[in-house]
Amino acid sequence: MTGATGLIGCSTVADTTPDDTMVVQEVEARVETTANPVPEAVLQVQTSTPDPQAQFANWKADFTRRALAKGYSQDLLNRTIAPALLRPRAIERDASQPEFVKPLWDYIENAASPARVKGGQTAKRQTAPTFARIEAAYPVPDEYLTAIWGLETAYGRIQGNYPAFDTISTLAFEGRRRAFFEAQLYALLDLIDQGVVNISQLKSSWAGAMGMTQFIPTTFKD
Repeated sequence: MTGATGLIGCSTVADTTPDDTMVVQEVEARVETTANPVPEAVLQVQTSTPDPQAQFANWKADFTRRALAKGYSQDLLNRTIAPALLRPRAIERDASQPEFVKPLWDYIENAASPARVKGGQTAKRQTAPTFARIEAAYPVPDEYLTAIWGLETAYGRIQGNYPAFDTISTLAFEGRRRAFFEAQLYALLDLIDQGVVNISQLKSSWAGAMGMTQFIPTTFKD
C-alpha cells in the first residue's frame, strides 16, 4: 500500500515518461477498483448477454402453463409447443415486409406484374370447376380468390415449408404482436385437438400463414 500510495502522490504528468504515466494510470485504476468494488450483480449484467434460446424456452414454459390452465392437455402441448424451434429468420422477415419497406408503386408494379396476371388467367381456366363450386357455396367472386391466390403463393408455387408451430411460436415469443400470435397458437391447438388437421400437415410461411391462400389459423378455425 505504501509503494502504491507514494507512487500516486509523487508522480505528475510533467515529470514522468509515457511508460511511467501508463504505470501510474494502471495503479490508480487498481486502487480505485479495490476501494469501490463493482457489485457482483452489476458485473453479471455487464459481462453476460441474454441467451435467446433460454428466453424462448422460458416463454414456451410460460405459454404451456397458461394453455394447461385453459384446458389443453399436457400430451397435446408436448407434441406441439415443446418441440417448437426458434426461427430467427421469421423475426428478420417480420421486420422487413415488402408492404412496409418498398415504395408503394414499386410494390403494386410487382404485385400486378404482367407475368402474374397471365399466370392468374391460366390458373383460373384450369381450376374453373373448383372455383364454380366455391362461388356457389360462398358469395366470393372467383376473380377475388384468383387475385389472392396469385399474390400470396404465386398460384400455389410458394407456400412455405416452415413447421407452423415453429414460426408462430417464434413470433409470439418475439413480442411485437404477442397477443395476435398466441391466439394463432390456440387456434392451431384447437384444429389438432378436433382432428381437423395433423401436425405433419402444418407447413407455413415465415409468418405462420398456410395453404394456397395463406390463411392464418384463426381463419381456418372460423
